[in-house]
Amino acid sequence: MHSFLKTISIVISACSVAACSSSNNGGVLPEVELDGVAPSSLGIEPPLNEDSIVNSNQDFIVNFDELLDENSLKNGLSFYSLKGRDIYSTIILGSSTRDPVVGDQRAFSYEVQNRLITVTEVIAEEEEQNEDDADSDEDNVVEKRVVERLATSVRVAAAERLALATSYAVEFDTTVKDVSLIESVGPNGQASTGNYLVEDIDFQFQTEDGAWLSAIPMNEFAHAGTNKSSAFSYIDVGDKGWVRWLQTEDIGGGVDQRIYSKEFDTTTGQFGNSVVRFDYIAALDTIRTGFEGNVTQYSSSRTGTTGSDLVCTVWVNLDVSVAPQARSLLSRCGDQGPRVVLKQIIGGAALSDFRLHHAKDATFLLSYIDNNILNVDVLELANDQLSLTGNQQFGSASDQIIATDLIQVPELDLGATLPFLSFVSELYNGGTVSGYEMSTMTYSAGTFSRESVYISVSSLSKAELGFDASGFGVAAWLEGASSSTRLKVSRFNGFRWNDPVTVNPSQGDITDKRLSVFQDGQSLFAWVEKGVSTSFIKSQGYFPIDGANAYSLVPVQTIDSLSGDYTGLQLSADREGNAHLAVSAQGSFLTTFRFLHNIEWNEAWSDAETITNNSKANVYEVEMIKKDGRSLMLYANEALSYDRFYAQPFSDFE
Repeated sequence: MHSFLKTISIVISACSVAACSSSNNGGVLPEVELDGVAPSSLGIEPPLNEDSIVNSNQDFIVNFDELLDENSLKNGLSFYSLKGRDIYSTIILGSSTRDPVVGDQRAFSYEVQNRLITVTEVIAEEEEQNEDDADSDEDNVVEKRVVERLATSVRVAAAERLALATSYAVEFDTTVKDVSLIESVGPNGQASTGNYLVEDIDFQFQTEDGAWLSAIPMNEFAHAGTNKSSAFSYIDVGDKGWVRWLQTEDIGGGVDQRIYSKEFDTTTGQFGNSVVRFDYIAALDTIRTGFEGNVTQYSSSRTGTTGSDLVCTVWVNLDVSVAPQARSLLSRCGDQGPRVVLKQIIGGAALSDFRLHHAKDATFLLSYIDNNILNVDVLELANDQLSLTGNQQFGSASDQIIATDLIQVPELDLGATLPFLSFVSELYNGGTVSGYEMSTMTYSAGTFSRESVYISVSSLSKAELGFDASGFGVAAWLEGASSSTRLKVSRFNGFRWNDPVTVNPSQGDITDKRLSVFQDGQSLFAWVEKGVSTSFIKSQGYFPIDGANAYSLVPVQTIDSLSGDYTGLQLSADREGNAHLAVSAQGSFLTTFRFLHNIEWNEAWSDAETITNNSKANVYEVEMIKKDGRSLMLYANEALSYDRFYAQPFSDFE
């Protein structure tokens, strides 16, 4: 009796099917065989190992040793971010399998190409031996032949630029199979045909990090006098974006406040040559009276979460052409669209907390506080112009709105409506303040709804909220009177907000704080804590420990300290959980700290990197150019009697 052992070595052909003949020896390529061998990977191009660092635009080709069933690739191929689920360990590529959550999945495209591979088959006849003389067994070579056959290569590319300093995996799971006609049972127990992968195949890699590049002056046209820059912002619109700000100028003895804009190319990392005035464009805005040079605030939002190139901006202009003075709300969509007057508000105090939010499709929501009443205007976009279609008001004499903030929401279609606005109100009883309430606002199907988050008997300020890709939330706020203010945090479990936890309750007065919520539910916050003679920058967050699904508050880290006061604090995180913390101290410095998500918590914060030692520097914003981690830091250096305003990119641009 004989058994046969077939040994096959495989070499990838250097050409695709379209470029090769059907066979080197003139034969016909074999049809699909009734084989019982599971497909396997021949490797990935470029080659990857645990030390591989790739650029953020890298795509990959995975080669297999036979034809794959293309339908099985639709559900069996995934691209996801590798996230550490234990804050006490550093992520090591290839060390273990990590089950991704919905927030880790990344959009991608793939292309299937069938290629010729050369297979050398050495068929040996092996005599069956008894155990006693097994050592004397020798193979008798019967046949050795070179054949060609079709095999599948899969080119995989992320739909968007990969994030900086992040670990990723491309995975083929066990639902991927070959095209063999052999009857089989699928991984879910269903009757099928074909041979399935024996185990998941994944290729892990890491992207390179960026660096702070040279600072670029924005308002180089400014001159001595009353010039001052404020209200800095950045808005991203695909392959370009705009830095915008308010510029107060001394014009011929009078003072104007105008919106200026400078274009930024996100593919090259370069700014345009000219600064453009935005609130008045002479070629478009022929009527000037009452609508020029008195801008008090503005807000911008784009018409979609990704890929849209239309930005709408709404601003408040103090109209001096009527008595009493009116505040006009104007808008412009795009950088050359017509200026539109939305409404006028006659008399009254200045508007505050002016925020534009894109709700869905063609609907925008504009929120602002007018005399302690929260107004939300419904704006509809048509023909690249906004028009006012509705207004809702919240608040009363006993429920006076004092502050609002847009809620951080993930750029994912959750299939559910999340709140878009948080706000704080002073509660009055008989003309006396009786407490403070933090609430959220939701807009769905034309209806607004308000939900209370927390009520405090002491002062409540600087409330920030965010939601992850599963609809869970985190809230952080300051509570208490001056000199005894505490940072409190609460989590939303999908049904209710948990009782708040006080962070560092026995330490000094907390004067400022920032919150970032990641798509997978982890969150990071930083704050300024003032002691008797020393101020501290500290950080904490909600992270999983030992892979648990429940997130816990991790130990507080002290990042920086000084004898004096911090004047600026900004925290900005990308979608993968890497972050920048920028701090400034009047008369001292502007520095940044880098937080890397997949590093053990006690080592996750970098040392300080000095941006400038100018004694007048003050950081205003750290804006993400993209959710991939490229950033712009916007700050001012007060030179002579006017501000010099700078934008400084963080990127992997050359």
